[in-house]
Amino acid sequence: MKTWVKIEGTKYHAKQTERELKRVAKLWRRRAQYRLKKGVGRGPINATGSLSGSMRLRWGMDGETPYADITPQVDYWRFVDAGVRGTVGPYPDRWGRDPDNPDRIFAYKDKKPPISAINMWIQQKGLQQRGEGGRFAKTTGMAFGIQTMIYTRGLRPTYFLSDTGAAIEQKYAQKIAEAYAQDLEHGLDQYWATNTPKE
Repeated sequence: MKTWVKIEGTKYHAKQTERELKRVAKLWRRRAQYRLKKGVGRGPINATGSLSGSMRLRWGMDGETPYADITPQVDYWRFVDAGVRGTVGPYPDRWGRDPDNPDRIFAYKDKKPPISAINMWIQQKGLQQRGEGGRFAKTTGMAFGIQTMIYTRGLRPTYFLSDTGAAIEQKYAQKIAEAYAQDLEHGLDQYWATNTPKE
């Protein structure tokens, strides 16, 4: 039982709420994945599919409050969502702010992005640079160029998770609350049926 209503210490399954949370989580994931695929904000962000594929559906209760969650299981999702400020500004206020902690700002200061990750991205994209005489050259020079560009310009945010989550919450919070009220009413009926003394 992932979702429940609690009455006098007894938990009753909140079927309507669970159904609504599951539907909302699926919709949120679909919209976030679409945003990554279409690249709203900065171009497609789905070279390997690992970010998109790591969004697992989760729903349940946080204390007495129902929740739905699809937070990706890769550590770099916050940088893709919020962006990273480069060394050359200025940047809009929201750019680079951690979605979970608005006081924290992601920015390159003295450490550049890892060259190994950029090389892997170049290989996955199938990018090749031509050197003198038209021959294919090593991708090392291209990787260093991309690294320097990211370091100075930063990474543009996509808000694939934070914006879609805010829109979903605004649109479906009332429906979840109504489902929870129905489950609470059903739980009360069950409670009274089992706790009313027989005459």
